Amino acid sequence: MNIKQPRLPRSYLFVPGDRPDRFEKALATGADMIILDLEDAVGADNKTLARETVASWLSSQRSICLRVNGPDTDWFADDLKLASTAGISSIMVPKIEAPDQLKRVVNAVAANIPVLPFIESAEGYWNMLEIASIPGVQRLVFGTLDFLMNLGMSAQSDELNSVRLQ
Repeated sequence: MNIKQPRLPRSYLFVPGDRPDRFEKALATGADMIILDLEDAVGADNKTLARETVASWLSSQRSICLRVNGPDTDWFADDLKLASTAGISSIMVPKIEAPDQLKRVVNAVAANIPVLPFIESAEGYWNMLEIASIPGVQRLVFGTLDFLMNLGMSAQSDELNSVRLQ
């Protein structure tokens, strides 16, 4: 029996959640997945505005990935409330270090919304097999810069290839 697997996105385009002027332009680029970013691309003073802007733009006519703020932030709970809104086809969660953090996310979103946890620390890397095995996880995302900062490293080229391959 030949079971056809769904096509996973290969190209991702991050768009700051507080820049609605870029939302439609991003959709027109042909990227496989547009990620409306509420985390790194948005300054602390604009987090609430970005969430409101994204919420007002979302529609079942468009399909995007939502990158929420990390579980240890004040914005996380409010960001998660958006996660089951029509038009959100997946949710990207930064700074996941333990399975329990991600289980909170999976329990908060609709059952059919894939979750993409960011591995950005040594602890997250250590726990990544458990994190990856949580139902709802579609794939892991590697946050190179945060990972390097967490380990106090600087990489010039391919020093992290073995980590990426894991």
